[in-house]
Amino acid sequence: MRRLRTILLGGLLIAAATSVAAADVGLALSPADNAHAAAPFRPATLAISNDTDHTLTEIRLRWQFGGPAFIYPITVAPRGDLSQPIRLAALAARQQYQAEFSFEGQSASDPIVTTAAIAWPEAAVNPGAFIHPAEYDRLRTIPAWSNSHRRRIILVAVAAGLLLAASMLLQRPGHRLGAAGLIIAAALAAVIAFAWSQPVVLEHLSEDGLLALTPRRTTTWQTSRADLQPIYASRQQMMEDTTAISPDGISVQLTPPRRQLFRQITPLP
Repeated sequence: MRRLRTILLGGLLIAAATSVAAADVGLALSPADNAHAAAPFRPATLAISNDTDHTLTEIRLRWQFGGPAFIYPITVAPRGDLSQPIRLAALAARQQYQAEFSFEGQSASDPIVTTAAIAWPEAAVNPGAFIHPAEYDRLRTIPAWSNSHRRRIILVAVAAGLLLAASMLLQRPGHRLGAAGLIIAAALAAVIAFAWSQPVVLEHLSEDGLLALTPRRTTTWQTSRADLQPIYASRQQMMEDTTAISPDGISVQLTPPRRQLFRQITPLP
């Protein structure tokens, strides 16, 4: 029993020594001097003080009231400091950002979470660059299926109709019924096969550079492009947004029937 207690106590001491707490990481966000000059994302400065025994490898920032999350790979040595230029979405004059830190050797599913506030100059605040209900209304008629898929469905329906009409020429009722069943089953199988072969997300690029994503089922859409900015139909959609922007590209979870629009912009640094 005494040996078991010693082992448990040793394990607790090791866990306490290697654990990382949010209080051990200092975080400050401040707008850059030219915060109003760049759009739609505004330049800011990220300052981190790592008062832990672990190397800080990544930070994820997202405003508490929604919008995209910004993921920045960083390297802050134990007991070290970092000051780095970043870009954020200036959606309000004062924003409270939630920050998630990832450390070397720590589980990615258990990040350290803290918050930091940033106060933007009035000229830098630009929520209008992100909320555009008129753009959603303009692209409302985009079909959820590609033109080639719809053509295939029409051809299958026409062929099935002709074959069903031809099957009525069979003299025996049993033969007519059997032929009709086979034709309907084959048509349904073709429709299912066509649907399965379609991309899960239909991408439509308008002439003015708007990318509309229409999902057929819940999925995560990813791209290596860094020149896209999400726009929203409402503040509610902005709050529910799952867009994550990183140097590796952009990802967003899509759920039908809602579509997501992106606008082409100058890539983030």
